[in-house]
Amino acid sequence: MVRCGKRKAAVAVVHTILRIAHYLLSHETTYQEQELIDLDERRRARTRQRALDQLKALGYEVTLVPKAPAA
Repeated sequence: MVRCGKRKAAVAVVHTILRIAHYLLSHETTYQEQELIDLDERRRARTRQRALDQLKALGYEVTLVPKAPAA
């Protein structure tokens, strides 16, 4: 059996680059790197939602209350 992991990974990277290029050309815009703050907030929101979904699947009813900032 022949492994084709490197080739498959290379095709996936090329596909991602082509998708980005297609979007940029079709929308006539330039590439802008996302800021780390935005990425961190999206990661936090995704983690929070995943935890809520897991608790609901276990039968819990959950209400989130934001923690007050420290003075």
